[in-house]
Amino acid sequence: MAAADSNQPIRILIIEDDADDAYILEKFLKQSSSPKESFETVRADRLQTGLAALAKGEFRLVLLDLTLPDSQGLETFIRVREAVPTVPVVICSGLSDRSLAIEAISKGAQDYVIKGDLDPRMLERVVHYALERRRVQELKEEFIGMVVHDLRSPLAISLEVVNQILEGFHGQITPAQGQFLSMAARAMGRLNRMVSDLLEMTKIELGKMELEKVRVNMCDIVRDVAKGFGTLSEKKGIALKLRIPENSVILPADQDKINQVWMNLISNALKFTERGSIELIVEDHGSEVECSVWDTGRGIPKKDLEKLFTKFERLGSKTEGTGLGLVISKAVVEAHGGKIRAESTPDQGTRIIFTLPKN
Repeated sequence: MAAADSNQPIRILIIEDDADDAYILEKFLKQSSSPKESFETVRADRLQTGLAALAKGEFRLVLLDLTLPDSQGLETFIRVREAVPTVPVVICSGLSDRSLAIEAISKGAQDYVIKGDLDPRMLERVVHYALERRRVQELKEEFIGMVVHDLRSPLAISLEVVNQILEGFHGQITPAQGQFLSMAARAMGRLNRMVSDLLEMTKIELGKMELEKVRVNMCDIVRDVAKGFGTLSEKKGIALKLRIPENSVILPADQDKINQVWMNLISNALKFTERGSIELIVEDHGSEVECSVWDTGRGIPKKDLEKLFTKFERLGSKTEGTGLGLVISKAVVEAHGGKIRAESTPDQGTRIIFTLPKN
């Protein structure tokens, strides 16, 4: 491990309001220290105090209690995770709750341990496991990012060449050749979108997604995005409707990323709507803007709604792509301080709703 090689202490933040429990964790870590590897602990007795410490200092690990005076339950972990997505978090709870532990791990916690079961050796193993697991995850994400990045340029060049041939820039082609080249262009376009999704997802997981906020008019964004889907919606016979205010709806946002959210939601709606319409809605609620894409498609069973925003989940065996569109959309919306949710009735349609603050 890097910390052991450099002889630098492994800095651990303990967010725990119970002084006795915090003392025991600190004592166990001290007993586990050696000349080759030592642990340096900082304690916070409130979530806000812990978040402030994380903002100021570099920590290799967080030991987190979920029951704090200013925060309770899994929301405590989620707020820490959002603040420091690249720092491993181990939940140290007094509550033995299997379902809560599974949910916490699924949302990114490195481990969930019961405080009463801990001893110095077990805590040392837990810490090492969490640090090593995070290191392996970073290596995997960096590798994926490198591969994806190296694929983009040759793929873009190949797609451009095929499109130029189709448009006749390099001489006439036969109808049969045009048909096969069109198939190749469509396949390469899908691959290009998949590569872009994987690259964006890698940035999100490494905590490297950056927002360039400017004052934007949400109504203009929706109009522009809708124009881009006009041909496809007409081809499928799906009416693309806009329900937006006559006046401008201005808010601070990264325009490219909000465009991406709308495109992901509309693309999904078109994919699962065979007839009827898709409505793009913008509502100004004063302090926030509510946006939604409402389709008359096949709908989603209630048991599958939770899977919508889960990485690599694809509903339906014929679905193309990575299944990352909604995951990326959720990350973008939440990075703006907003929320996203889904409502659906089988055989009647689905509505994906996201809200963004206006300040």
